[in-house]
Amino acid sequence: MFLDVGAGLRDTVSDSMVNADIFDALSTDVVCVGEKLPFEDAQFDFVLCAATLEHTKRPWEVAAEICRVLKPGGIVRIDYPFLQPVHGYPSHYFNATPEGSISLFEKWCELRYSIVEKHFHPVHSLRWMLKEWKNGLPNAAGDRFGGMTVNDFLSGDISHLLMQDVCTDLDPAVEKVICSGTTLEAVKKSGDHYYASEREERLAEVAQQRARDIDTIRSSTSWKITAPLRAAIAAMRAIRSRKH
Repeated sequence: MFLDVGAGLRDTVSDSMVNADIFDALSTDVVCVGEKLPFEDAQFDFVLCAATLEHTKRPWEVAAEICRVLKPGGIVRIDYPFLQPVHGYPSHYFNATPEGSISLFEKWCELRYSIVEKHFHPVHSLRWMLKEWKNGLPNAAGDRFGGMTVNDFLSGDISHLLMQDVCTDLDPAVEKVICSGTTLEAVKKSGDHYYASEREERLAEVAQQRARDIDTIRSSTSWKITAPLRAAIAAMRAIRSRKH
């Protein structure tokens, strides 16, 4: 059995393939998020997740779910972008270095290889970023940007370059798409918070519900009535264990 997490629209389907996605495309078999794969443990021989983890809010939880539903000895194949501009389908959260991608799976899997395939060659990132930059400038500045050489970028003083219109006139929205990074400042909300993964939170909720169920049982009339019988059974078991 083959599972494709974040399959999108596929042009082929088969009985042995399960296409999972957040969008109900024509080829989608299961609509779900990667952090909550609706499958039992160890169900799949092969799991593919291509150009999807960067669009998940908690890729480390998706990795854990992928490994949970994978059979022992099964194969996982991950395509995880690193130097790519922001592209939201519908949102874009985390890119990863090669080491970062490995770190998500090394707890449960033995690494076969981590390589740069042709579709992840640096040429794609450079062309993509430069095209976004040029298209984000007014016409005159865009023409000047297009006329710059690689050496203009590599040998020029960055502080001087930052003052030129090819930088100052860049559309702020495009700047966020291809920026080197962002700075965040936030204020903590008041109230109680749960500091763990969503899966751990669900397990904690299940444990709390079971504890409440036990309390309900123990406070019931039938539990109190049968207390002497349970005590007698426990005493008999203790006697038998001492004899053995």
